[in-house]
Amino acid sequence: MKFPGPTRHPRRIQQRLQVQFLPHRSSKRTSARARPLGRFVPGGDTRIAVHSADWTMVTYRPSSNWEGAVCCSRLLVSTTALLVGAGSGLVSADVVDDWRTCGQAHGDAAIAACTQFIEYGGPPPKLRAIAYFNRGAGYHAKGDVDRAIADFNEAIPLDPARPVHLAALIQRAQAYQAKADLDRAAGRVYQANVDLDRAAADYSEVIRLDPKIVRALFDRGKVYHAKGDLDRALADFNEVIRLDPKLAAVAYYKRGLAKREKGDTSGANADLAKARELQPGIGQ
Repeated sequence: MKFPGPTRHPRRIQQRLQVQFLPHRSSKRTSARARPLGRFVPGGDTRIAVHSADWTMVTYRPSSNWEGAVCCSRLLVSTTALLVGAGSGLVSADVVDDWRTCGQAHGDAAIAACTQFIEYGGPPPKLRAIAYFNRGAGYHAKGDVDRAIADFNEAIPLDPARPVHLAALIQRAQAYQAKADLDRAAGRVYQANVDLDRAAADYSEVIRLDPKIVRALFDRGKVYHAKGDLDRALADFNEVIRLDPKLAAVAYYKRGLAKREKGDTSGANADLAKARELQPGIGQ
């Protein structure tokens, strides 16, 4: 199968692929951390749920005829005759179907479609990054954190300029946290600490690349807290309270718990009271 390089194609191909970091709502069944935070969905507005309380828009422009057509699947529907029906053989209907299913389906169907799309071998790096990310999110949803981490490992270098890079770093960090919980439950304390170190490193990289994603700072604080590194945890929670009023309640609550562990009872009580003032019922 042959895939075309950049061409002077109709300017519709140049429409931007929008990626939104959408709030994620946790459910009673699973924790917000354990659930995958979203997938890239093909369409005019492509959305990806990355973190609760953060709401960031990033965009990029497709760089080639094939990439633009497949990214913007609604556009592809109207240009099927041009790309496939005319006998060019550049993009098959199977590729298009797999791409859509990879982004829009759930569970095993999405994993299988993403795998097929990846194995075509011809898609540009950004699209393969999205497919790896979506498949990783599918594995994460099934609780297969090792495969999820492996796919996020593949996605990250394929889109170094973001947005997939950032999203995969965040989800890989969360997968490491989930893996740490499993290791700790199995008595593998050393491995759990290794997992937490890797999660903290990923959150640190997200913060370095985009300091506006304050949620990554909060989650890194939770990782430090889980490791028993209370001073670093407190420093992160302090910054979250300073930077983001939307996260203040949970940051006060977590800071209060960390202060209690350090023996600062009065400071802990003050923080917990402030958290409950901002968000009644928190921690119950």
